[in-house]
Amino acid sequence: MRTTKHAPFRLLTVGLAAALLPTWADGAGLQGKAPIKTYDDELAEMVDEMPGFGGWYLAEDGRMHVYMADLSAEAARSLEREDMVLEQSSYDFRQLLSWKRDLRAEVLSLPGVLSLDIDESRNVLVIGVEHAAHRMQVEALASRLNLPWGAFEVEQVEPMEFAATLRTFEQYRRGGLQIQYLDNGTWNCSIGFIAYHQGTINPPPGYSNRGMVTASHCSTTQGTVDDTIYHHPTTGYSGFAHELLDPPLFTGGACPAGRSCRFSDAIFAAYHPLSSSSSASIARPRSRGRTSGTLELLPSNPKLTIVQESATATLGQQLNKIGRTTGWTFGNVIGTCEDINVFRNGVDTGITLLCQNRVQAGAAGGDSGGPVFHWFGNSYVTLHGVIWGTDGTNFAYSPMGQVEAELGPLQTTTLVPPIAHFHFAHPGGMFDEMVSFDAGSSYDPDGGSIQSYHWNFGNGTRTTTQDSTSQILPSGYNSVSLTVTDNEGATHTTYRTVYVEGEDGCTVFACP
Repeated sequence: MRTTKHAPFRLLTVGLAAALLPTWADGAGLQGKAPIKTYDDELAEMVDEMPGFGGWYLAEDGRMHVYMADLSAEAARSLEREDMVLEQSSYDFRQLLSWKRDLRAEVLSLPGVLSLDIDESRNVLVIGVEHAAHRMQVEALASRLNLPWGAFEVEQVEPMEFAATLRTFEQYRRGGLQIQYLDNGTWNCSIGFIAYHQGTINPPPGYSNRGMVTASHCSTTQGTVDDTIYHHPTTGYSGFAHELLDPPLFTGGACPAGRSCRFSDAIFAAYHPLSSSSSASIARPRSRGRTSGTLELLPSNPKLTIVQESATATLGQQLNKIGRTTGWTFGNVIGTCEDINVFRNGVDTGITLLCQNRVQAGAAGGDSGGPVFHWFGNSYVTLHGVIWGTDGTNFAYSPMGQVEAELGPLQTTTLVPPIAHFHFAHPGGMFDEMVSFDAGSSYDPDGGSIQSYHWNFGNGTRTTTQDSTSQILPSGYNSVSLTVTDNEGATHTTYRTVYVEGEDGCTVFACP
């Protein structure tokens, strides 16, 4: 696979979608609600802005690769820059999505068909089958629907299983760590994240609008609010969370014939007000790996802080997950907006999860419900969704845009301020000499950007979008402050003393 390295959405300009927020759009959706707008819908809409747009992905060189049907067109020429690579596409994304919808109605109902996806790195549809013997029936269906042979590929893949287990582990109330529930036995899953529900909900007596998000199949009945109570293994089964929201599975519309569907495998469980938890945080193990990581927490810094959400991901982006079985694993996104038929213990459940993402990284039973996120390399992360399944090599997760579209608005983040820092220089420190100030070393630790620099020189202030400025200061000791504001409105102020000599070579404080 050519995709491997993460790069931020800010590489995309000329009015392209930079952040995909939970929205509603045309298409088949949930009972009693407007349909969900998916990542595929967002990419298809970009064809209106850039005719011939065929999709994008992040490559090994760290640059965004963009498919365009006409490389000489104005829209394509506007993308010619060092951090982008243009590739010739055979089909625009809207056409690929139209074919995907035509296929979806029947192909996911065929025996042995496991998934359906638009692969943005190849500009084709990919139909995943369990055995090579299933290829012929897929090709026959594509021919009947007049799908061009070059527009699709049939590949053998492993079934994606719900990841639940009987294994026990540890007690924590933070994203990524273990929970238990009872359903003809004791089952373990993982907390996705702690959140405040921002909509109208009716928690049971003794519970609140603060709670956790985990996987829907980590409840007594998937797609049904059945009052599942969640526990920790070492607390004597004292319930701390109560299942409150678990949207129903639906049929018809976007759902393939004979199957039941949802756009996320996620529920919201309300917390008891007395339950301890750490909002906006994820447990941080000592180390991470491609297939598994340690389960022991890092003593000096045992948590990661959620500072942003992302509705979905770009093909090739590097993401991480934390779960109670395999710990902290990471890998690259190898599938976006895939429609996946789900198995349990090798048996087809009859459930199809629509528009899910697939990551090439390890997971195992019990990791279900754990958080999926982009890591900035420090203590901060961007939340991407919740993991629900594995095929033994890759894991699948529900993107945040669809989690919140089904569960309602959730407050998951904490605001992290930027860091203000500056240095100054003046030629000899003499009175009436211009002093230059440089705040280029200021930064935003959560990966955002500094939007403004507000200087206070004592005898006046100056606000600028530039990180440098100059000012004439009086002799003596001058208190100078800098306040920086980031793209989320968070601020931080730092102070420094600037010494300036008087005209006679001494300061006003030292001369009689």
